[in-house]
Amino acid sequence: MSVWLDRLSAEVRQRRVVSLDRPFVVGLAGGVASGKSTIAKALASRLRKDGLTVEVVGTDGFLFPNAELDRRGLMDRKGFPESHDAGRLTGFLEQLTSGASPLRVPTYSHETYDVGAERSFARPDVVLIEGLIALQAGVEPVDLGLFLDVDEDDLITWYIERFMDLERWDAPRLADRLAEVGGDPEALAGDIWDRINGPNLNDHILPTRSRADLVLHKDERHAIRLLAPASKPA
Repeated sequence: MSVWLDRLSAEVRQRRVVSLDRPFVVGLAGGVASGKSTIAKALASRLRKDGLTVEVVGTDGFLFPNAELDRRGLMDRKGFPESHDAGRLTGFLEQLTSGASPLRVPTYSHETYDVGAERSFARPDVVLIEGLIALQAGVEPVDLGLFLDVDEDDLITWYIERFMDLERWDAPRLADRLAEVGGDPEALAGDIWDRINGPNLNDHILPTRSRADLVLHKDERHAIRLLAPASKPA
């Protein structure tokens, strides 16, 4: 793990302008269950060892709450760009750009599958924004863009494993869907991938790979096996 972390840490230190009157922003995108949060935590820890103050911000926190998604008819589009509160995200990015302190961000719980309370923190040297929409157009500024690239078959396997570990099929809104797939939770997870996560990956997430400065390729053993430059548009 240390080789790619050393490389990313060096990239941040080389690109970061100390006189910049706002945090240096790293954007990390990738598909559902690709391990974005784990990568972000590892990179944050490495940068802190270099003496930088770092905060990790998940874009999941900027999803509309479940009640609002229900009201808008977007529960089956959760994770798609339109399921995020663009106004709230823009407000945070404006504060970030202005160099404001403290900064306030919403949180998200994978246990409750919903948006949680806000948290605040003093302006750090680096803000690491990770999530499905971290490299979408409009998420600015991003000083270093990273994309976590994983084969979709592996993503499906890891998503189903996480779905089972969290016993997510117990969510009240999934009861009818579970019955439709014969009461099989793994089949339900596969159905959710086919209807929601897969289309979002291919239609909205993978296209942002071209906006990354660096691509992290992750194999079926969760190992980062290659770190290569992305092909950015001219």
